[in-house]
Amino acid sequence: MPRFSQLARSCKSLPGRTIISIITFLIINSLIALTGVVCAFWLEKPSLFLKKTSGSLSLLSYFIFWPYFILNTIALALFRLFSQKNALDEIIPNLYLGCQLGIMDYKRFVSKGIKNTLDLTCEFGEIGFIRTRQNYFSIPLLDTTAPTLNQLNEAVSWITTHLEIGPVFVHCALGHGRSATVVAAFLLKQGTVNNVKEAIEFIQAKRARVELHPKQLAVLEQFVHCCL
Repeated sequence: MPRFSQLARSCKSLPGRTIISIITFLIINSLIALTGVVCAFWLEKPSLFLKKTSGSLSLLSYFIFWPYFILNTIALALFRLFSQKNALDEIIPNLYLGCQLGIMDYKRFVSKGIKNTLDLTCEFGEIGFIRTRQNYFSIPLLDTTAPTLNQLNEAVSWITTHLEIGPVFVHCALGHGRSATVVAAFLLKQGTVNNVKEAIEFIQAKRARVELHPKQLAVLEQFVHCCL
């Protein structure tokens, strides 16, 4: 309470123009971020979030999109808090599917012996213990969207190669859509399942609440017809 009172008094002591300037700054930045997000989804350009191949986000990206990144971080934290789901689940031996990890996941992640990570987010910077200590590969995709056939083939090929090295972790924000699409394609390619429906059911049996969007299902059907 004393700290809150001090903060309240400090705010009251700020000149009116300073408060207005701060509010104006926040509004303008939020509008810029919103415009950028709308453009990224409208144009289907995940590259607008300026995610580096190393997994980090550029300083310019933070400057433009920080309100959006804060909302994403809060949403992910709430999901992790209330869902009581595993951060990652083993779909087949040594292949893990999961969400964006945080520092609290370090011990469990290391205990799995995972050496390879495929990151499908464009809206999160990869956590440091993955980015700096893993065979890391990024294919940035917008949330709820589908990879192209080329991206899907690239992802499946990467998983196949790196499973020979050690356990592989595939993730997006929640581990429900983008990453599940890629894992489903891998299962189809390996012959673990016979069709898209079986692939989804197989994954759902290991990781509940996985649900693909129509575009993601469509690209998997294309993958079956064109790439198997």
